[in-house]
Amino acid sequence: MTTYPMVTISQHNIYINKNEGSGQIKVSRDDKLIEIARFNTELNAVLGTTYNSFKIYKSQGLLTHLLKRKHYTAAKYIENLPDIIREPDFAGVYNGNIELVKCYKDNIFISIKLDTKKSKHYVATIFDVKRGKIEAYMKLGRWKEVGKQKELDWNSNQ
Repeated sequence: MTTYPMVTISQHNIYINKNEGSGQIKVSRDDKLIEIARFNTELNAVLGTTYNSFKIYKSQGLLTHLLKRKHYTAAKYIENLPDIIREPDFAGVYNGNIELVKCYKDNIFISIKLDTKKSKHYVATIFDVKRGKIEAYMKLGRWKEVGKQKELDWNSNQ
């Protein structure tokens, strides 16, 4: 068994430590491609797109991808992917990928990519972003605010 600051890896499972004593998330290493959400067509108005609703998947290797890149903070939010996709706080399209940000205690970014060989949309990556990046991408027009934005605590160290 291998232990990292936020993660414990055993032969059959991976355990992600959640925020401040709220337990662990158990992820089987045997998970297949899993449908986690459907595209929220209400985002078309924000994104300037005309997508029909489509299934979005989490690949088998997403958690490994996160751990290899030391995205331990983002790994804690892997169970929140359906919520991030359904109700993001910020959204944009960049290089053909749909980018979504949801602001929890940490600001979590995901990128949804189309696998052209399988014609399936999947979460390509997830990581935490600082408020400065959100502000910069908003100013550039890369991300737009979605709906009624909840009050963000911009005075925190995010």
